[in-house]
Amino acid sequence: MSCVPKGAWCCRYCENRQQRESYLAYNNNAIAAGRVDGVDSIGQIFTRSIRIATAPQGAFGGCALCKQHDFGKKKFSERTVLLCDQCGREYHVGCLKEHNMADLTALPEGAWFCSTVCVEICEALKDLVSRGAEPVPAVDVDLIKKKRAEKGLDDDGDLDVRWRVLRDKSSEDSKVVLSKAVGIFHESFDPIIQAGTGRDLIPAMVYGRSVRDQDYTGMYCAVLTVGKTVVSAGLFRVMGNVAAELPLVATSRDNQGL
Repeated sequence: MSCVPKGAWCCRYCENRQQRESYLAYNNNAIAAGRVDGVDSIGQIFTRSIRIATAPQGAFGGCALCKQHDFGKKKFSERTVLLCDQCGREYHVGCLKEHNMADLTALPEGAWFCSTVCVEICEALKDLVSRGAEPVPAVDVDLIKKKRAEKGLDDDGDLDVRWRVLRDKSSEDSKVVLSKAVGIFHESFDPIIQAGTGRDLIPAMVYGRSVRDQDYTGMYCAVLTVGKTVVSAGLFRVMGNVAAELPLVATSRDNQGL
């Protein structure tokens, strides 16, 4: 850039996300209104986040390789656009083949990643989830003990402070912990209301769900526990190896300042 841009400016990662959410919203409306033929095939396309709508106005999004905004409609073709399940960047199927990144002849099954870097990030996040609760470093425990002592709290014996990363409520244990995280966020933040439905989106973000035109399946929740009590929680999503977002972080009222 040679000067400050006029009007609103978004980095390319936020542009991709806005484009993706716009298309998800259109897809939902199109399917609900019966404007798309072939329910089974369209269901697959919707699941893979392949675009079937007409291009919106504006300069958001575009293929990460050719920078063009056009895309194929309804059927799989070279102009079909795929979105990486980790970084969210967009790619034409034909551009992937031209750059020797992937030679796709049909919809990929399951998750699709644009690079080995995104695969490695996804695997690293899965590993964090599978580890479960881990002790925080001793230096941090000492700091916590000091803060608690300043508040007049005398901890007998060892203070069991742990951290863990969770994604969705696939187990009974994660259901309990994530529900406590929802409670902590509701203590600190007003509900984030979805336009049109009036639904609070905070639980969807914590549980990593897709809700109508909002996709939170890439969201993870990190929590800090003291004993069996969840005291802090944070939501994060990793957009490749360049950018990440941390939209909500909160500590329960009883433990703030400790």
